[in-house]
Amino acid sequence: ITLGMLPDLEDMSIPMTFIDQLAAAIVKLNTRENLKNQIHHLVNPHRITLPELALLLEQAGIPIKIIPREHFFNQLLTWLQEDKYIDIIARLLRHIGTFAERMESRENPVRLKVTSHRTEKILKQLGFKWEKVNDTHIKKMISHCKAVGYL
Repeated sequence: ITLGMLPDLEDMSIPMTFIDQLAAAIVKLNTRENLKNQIHHLVNPHRITLPELALLLEQAGIPIKIIPREHFFNQLLTWLQEDKYIDIIARLLRHIGTFAERMESRENPVRLKVTSHRTEKILKQLGFKWEKVNDTHIKKMISHCKAVGYL
């Protein structure tokens, strides 16, 4: 949000798991005796792309530009050389992960994908359903971030 831009990475999607849904899922799993002492991966399976996130942020009153990935990474390099936004850029690059791939010469980088199919199936059997990310979720998130001084 601080940078005001995101790369056009249509091929990349991100999970957005909101705390109220996460808490409800935890309660569903922990109130069943037969599910105690098991490992569950709790994540909203409804992922969104960066352009979709930018649209939702814009609907929440946060203007974010989607720019070509090369322009995005070039701008990040410029800011790093100017000692601007260093902490923000470092966090962003850890989450995106594409910068390292872009800089490496490997043709087939290893990509790990964590799945939660088993947990999703159990939760569905328990009557729990993850919500798709929508403008209401994003507006609540932005409102909270402003209220606690994060934005």
